[in-house]
Amino acid sequence: MDFTDGHALSRSFQEFARQPAWAPLVEQAQREELAEVLQQQDAALMEALRSKVEAADAATRAALAPFLAVPVLARLVSCLFNDPDTDVAAWASNPQVLSMLRRARRMLQRGDATEQQLEAALLTYLKGPDNPQRAEFKQLATPQLTNTTPEQLAAALNEQLEERQQGNAAYRAGDLQGALRHYARGLAVLRLLRPAGPQDQAVLQEAVVGLQLNSAAAQLAAGAAGTCVDLCSEVLAAAPGHLTALLRRARAHVLRHDYQAAEADLRAAEVADAACGGARAEELRGLWAELRAQRQRDLQVDRGMWGRMFAPQPS
Repeated sequence: MDFTDGHALSRSFQEFARQPAWAPLVEQAQREELAEVLQQQDAALMEALRSKVEAADAATRAALAPFLAVPVLARLVSCLFNDPDTDVAAWASNPQVLSMLRRARRMLQRGDATEQQLEAALLTYLKGPDNPQRAEFKQLATPQLTNTTPEQLAAALNEQLEERQQGNAAYRAGDLQGALRHYARGLAVLRLLRPAGPQDQAVLQEAVVGLQLNSAAAQLAAGAAGTCVDLCSEVLAAAPGHLTALLRRARAHVLRHDYQAAEADLRAAEVADAACGGARAEELRGLWAELRAQRQRDLQVDRGMWGRMFAPQPS
């Protein structure tokens, strides 16, 4: 081999790395590389945050500076500067906001809560239905690796695949919450990425869809049909006509007794399945039968209820 030929050396190393015997070592190296990149990015973000606070007016600096030493609170403050429509000065002068931040800092200082517990509590509220800006928060709070390199993408895909496989094993064992935790970790890894090329974007989107659909199945099995509907809707927003998402959402609609929505999804699924050669026609027939049976049961319950309500009372 000509060791001065960079392309030949690169091809040789790629062939070496693809050998099954070395796959675990290569995947471990890729995970370590991704972790190092994320640590560097986190440090850069914190330095950028300090610069932004220092560039703010005196009142804003005085209000926010005490919280920059607490990572969980600093990350929350960082989200504000990510939004060009946010008036950071007004936010920093809001007495309710400052009171919340001070209470959180005191809890940490007294040991009443750990950073992880505090962050979980804050995220529960910010992502929850009681927060009217939860969609905006989700977008602002999600860090991303801009111009993701192929190596970073490969490392992230390997990591999400490991989480997905562990989630599938937990699902088969009946550990639905364990499965959901693994799927959520896999999605968290993928949502850090922002590849530039259309081919890499398509690979990333395919992996995201797979984890979302697995999560939807676990949520449905756990009785959370509404969450299953939401996850399948996210998939369909990104991939209209996705057959598995339509079928899964239709089943969830049936369980929620939303038969009109279930029928709409099943009709759309019939079109999508016909385009794929009818490979899932039997599953479709089963879902139609399930819908009709559930609707008939509901009618019988309603008739029984109304019959008892208007039955003649004994004198």
